[in-house]
Amino acid sequence: MTTTIKKMKHILVLGNAGVGKTNYINQIVGLPFERRYIPTVGIQKIVHDDITYHDYPGQEFYTPQRELKGIKGIDECWIIYRSDQRNTLRAVSKWTDKAVRMCGIGPNIKVYKNEIK
Repeated sequence: MTTTIKKMKHILVLGNAGVGKTNYINQIVGLPFERRYIPTVGIQKIVHDDITYHDYPGQEFYTPQRELKGIKGIDECWIIYRSDQRNTLRAVSKWTDKAVRMCGIGPNIKVYKNEIK
């Protein structure tokens, strides 16, 4: 009998504070929408099936320095911005630079627009 071991996929989710990164992940994994704004403190890991989402805080002061040195094994970086806040779209290049500094040039970087209603 042969067993196939699936490799866990790791996705780093970045973006300005309040763009809805955590709720974006929650929607994917089937968790309820949170109406209150609760800032993410440190990098939160959310595991669903064979994917680990690394939810990165939008406020830099919530990130311990040791977490900025690099995250190993990231397969994709998602950058989220809000359609109703132009500053979050302008910040995409900042988050792209941060993704490259943290994870190297290997992971795919994808940009997603979040519609907040």
